[in-house]
Amino acid sequence: MRVKGSINKGFLIALALTLIPTAAISVQKIIPGSACKIYQQKVAYQNKIYTCIKSGKKLVWNKGVIDPTVTAKAAADAKAAAEKLAADAKAAAEKLAADAKATEAKAATDKLAAEKAIADKVAGDAKAAAEKAIADRVAADAKAAADKAIADKVAADAKAAADKAIADKVAADAKAAADKTIADKVAADAKAAADKLTADKFAAEQAAATKLEADKVAVYRATLSPCPADGKCRVGNIGPGGGIVFYISPTPQPWGQYLEVAPATWAGGYFDPYTQWCSLGDTLLATSITDPDSIKRNSEAVGSGKVNTDLMLASCMRGVANLVRNYKGGGKTDWYLPSADEVNLMLKQNSVVGDFSVTSYWSSSLAPVYGSWQQLVYAGLNYTSDETNASSVRPIRAFG
Repeated sequence: MRVKGSINKGFLIALALTLIPTAAISVQKIIPGSACKIYQQKVAYQNKIYTCIKSGKKLVWNKGVIDPTVTAKAAADAKAAAEKLAADAKAAAEKLAADAKATEAKAATDKLAAEKAIADKVAGDAKAAAEKAIADRVAADAKAAADKAIADKVAADAKAAADKAIADKVAADAKAAADKTIADKVAADAKAAADKLTADKFAAEQAAATKLEADKVAVYRATLSPCPADGKCRVGNIGPGGGIVFYISPTPQPWGQYLEVAPATWAGGYFDPYTQWCSLGDTLLATSITDPDSIKRNSEAVGSGKVNTDLMLASCMRGVANLVRNYKGGGKTDWYLPSADEVNLMLKQNSVVGDFSVTSYWSSSLAPVYGSWQQLVYAGLNYTSDETNASSVRPIRAFG
């Protein structure tokens, strides 16, 4: 029976030795992620095969995969160990049967046969389990490696596509912005050049027309005679203030007997200024005058222009009244803005005066609530306009 115990103990030790894995010996130590030198180089280390791959601009070792040659060798070693164990067990049984006493031979043989069946079963189960474990491990590693490779490829392709889309969008936006900037610059330069050409042409034409008109007026005024020494002026004479006499009252009036109109050059240019009637901020002069006597003094009649102008000057911060009062033609300081009727008489003598602008003229007559009266050139029609609007203006003065 001591022989049987020795056989069982030896059998278990042999079986355990067959199940101890054998580690592969690498030619060098490999650390995943560490630098390598040769792209796609493969090296076996500790039961795995590592490959040199690209990571960005670097060459590094990957995580490695199970070395199929190692697993195959382990399976072969296990099978050989099992077969050797079976052979040793058989030899021991035969030796035991030969050495044992005749009375124990059959029992020993039966025992040995049972133990061999158990050993065969254990060896078979161990081999099957080892082969299944190896196959499962190899399959799992292969699947994990394949899944990772696919995932890495998908991620890399997605990143590359995203990077390309972003780069294309940035490039397209930059090109569009540059093209628009260039187009806008070209358009702006072309418009500026065209505008300047138009402005220069218009200015030249205006200057030529203005000079021509001024020359004509100068030639015309040279044909006019001043009022005679006896003071009995005629329409078309040059008055004491350097203007042209345009109206003579049949009889002397409190304001005088003659009205003269300043030349078109009275404000320093070739044409009459174009400006607003009165500036009081947001208040109309017509609504700011509450004195009934002041309103009553304002009139459209001939001879009332000076009184009307004085009423405007009492309130207007700037406007036509301020402009004409500053005129000192002929050394005279009593020029004023004509009343509505005086504007009418003035414009009727256009053929005599000869230098009115083709536009509308302000009068000094006040239209309550709406502002001043404005006189339309040549038509002889009065109409109202907001006193903050602009129109032409020409001073007159009374004398005699």
